[in-house]
Amino acid sequence: MAALRASGAAGHQYAFLQFTNNSARTCSLTGFPGVQLIRAGVALGKPAVRSGKPISRVQLAPGKSATAQLVGDSTCNAEKSDSVQIIPPNRTERFVAPLSLRGCPLTIDPVVLDS
Repeated sequence: MAALRASGAAGHQYAFLQFTNNSARTCSLTGFPGVQLIRAGVALGKPAVRSGKPISRVQLAPGKSATAQLVGDSTCNAEKSDSVQIIPPNRTERFVAPLSLRGCPLTIDPVVLDS
């Protein structure tokens, strides 16, 4: 699992949450990950809300990846995160990855297969 910062655009900040199948068997992901920015071990802002984009089941062969795009409003004057807590779709385990984004409102897209 990785959080990859992407370029921003006027009023927006972007990151991609990448899920990689490290097992020897095909697995699947469906839907939206849970996402919460963290600063010094404490939740920053509110959890990301789900976008209105349609979901589909993503089959991941061993070594393959899927991503979910995280979009933030960068116009608020909130502190920046130092990490992000991620819960993969339809799972309960939590992962933390380094990521610096403003603690402004966030929207998360469903997972899609990497090309």
